[in-house]
Amino acid sequence: MKTKIILLIFLLGVFLIPIASADTCTQNDIRCSSKELQICESDAWETLRVCEHDCEDQKCTTGQGGTGPRCGDGVCEDSEITETCPQDCPAEMDNEVLSGIIMIAFGIVGAVLVISGIALFVIIMGKEKEIKKD
Repeated sequence: MKTKIILLIFLLGVFLIPIASADTCTQNDIRCSSKELQICESDAWETLRVCEHDCEDQKCTTGQGGTGPRCGDGVCEDSEITETCPQDCPAEMDNEVLSGIIMIAFGIVGAVLVISGIALFVIIMGKEKEIKKD
């Protein structure tokens, strides 16, 4: 029974470590999904806006051959972010820092669980050997 509990702790730790590094998308990446202009936030795609006509090359199109928001016009519009248009949009580091801290925390928790599982296994195996000797 104790061995099963230790194995469970160990496996939980092993599965938490990949969660810390698994990325469904890269922070602040932009993509078009059908008519939606999306940005990666906290490892998930979030819709910035639904384009009136279509979404191409990470921008909403106007339906008249041109594109929507234009980088460099001095206005930070819905579909513009620091990475795609630093001239119009100031840097925002809060989400990136928070996301990094959360990933580090998952990694630490996973590592602690793995180490705890190994330590408990060694301790219990040592006690079982002592009992067998008596």
